[in-house]
Amino acid sequence: MADIEKSEPDSTLNGQETGNFQPNTGENSETMLKPWLKNVGKDFYQNEELAQYDSLKDALTNLLKRPKAKDVPESYGEIGKVEEAYRKAGLTADEAKEITAAFSERMPKEKPDLKDYFKDDYGKVTENYRKGVDSFADDALKKAITDSGLDKDPAFVDFVSRVGKETGQNTFEPPKNAAKKDYAQMLVENKTKR
Repeated sequence: MADIEKSEPDSTLNGQETGNFQPNTGENSETMLKPWLKNVGKDFYQNEELAQYDSLKDALTNLLKRPKAKDVPESYGEIGKVEEAYRKAGLTADEAKEITAAFSERMPKEKPDLKDYFKDDYGKVTENYRKGVDSFADDALKKAITDSGLDKDPAFVDFVSRVGKETGQNTFEPPKNAAKKDYAQMLVENKTKR
């Protein structure tokens, strides 16, 4: 084994074999996967990743083309599957922030609290909203409004409140030959399908 570890001339560094390469035949000898591996030391003789290459120059050239290791944080500050996906992809904290920012623009924004939105007019608006809903909506439509979250949407509440203010306590009676679904109910149902 001492013969293998001896210094070789520079011509072996470019992947060419020299005349003094001797195969390992002793029982304690390690077999080299490629002859050029004798130039990098016995710790690498059987390294299969290095043995893919025909010379030290090829190995170094290809290994330097690899992406650099990333600094992956312990946590991305996300929950559930998002955290798992970022970790599995091996993203850096900055890469994860970029992706989160891009998707958050597309996510629906939370509606502001109605009390904060209407402030001092909250009581009057909700009273008129109830009048508006009671004037035009049957139980099924009221349920659809609640299930879709429209009763928390300030724009919708403001609109129905204005209707309620104008109609007062009057209720809407559809014509007897009208279709079962009115236009307002179809709008609410379309909103819930999105």
